[in-house]
Amino acid sequence: MTYKYELEKRISIKLYFAGLSMSTYSAGAVYQLLSPTGNLTLSESSGVLTLTAGRYMCEAFVSCDYASTTDVVKWSWQTDTGGSYSNIGLEGQAQVLGDTIGEKDAALATIDIDQNTNLRLVVSSLTTSGTVTDNGGYIKIWKEE
Repeated sequence: MTYKYELEKRISIKLYFAGLSMSTYSAGAVYQLLSPTGNLTLSESSGVLTLTAGRYMCEAFVSCDYASTTDVVKWSWQTDTGGSYSNIGLEGQAQVLGDTIGEKDAALATIDIDQNTNLRLVVSSLTTSGTVTDNGGYIKIWKEE
């Protein structure tokens, strides 16, 4: 008699939520995190999160008020790789381009790390004819346990 044996791996997911704030929009500016909540505890300093080893999924939804109908704001996740930050994942974008409603996308990234890594959300590029102002937003981070 033979038996089929499969090992079933169960994972649990921990979540981290935080609001976003930006004092002045400029390329390279780091978003500040507000009122973190959830069952995943992360160390944060000046908008930089320290992730411990593991697998993460990160989402960022930014909301801002535009100066004109041609403004484009892009944001992305960055990780610190040996003393310098580099973009990871898919870039988010808010643009108006002749449309008073505009389009908004999320910045998405998956991270699989084996050591502590710094993570931040930045304005990756900004095209504006005036001043873009902050209107909030939020991030969600999942971690497999």
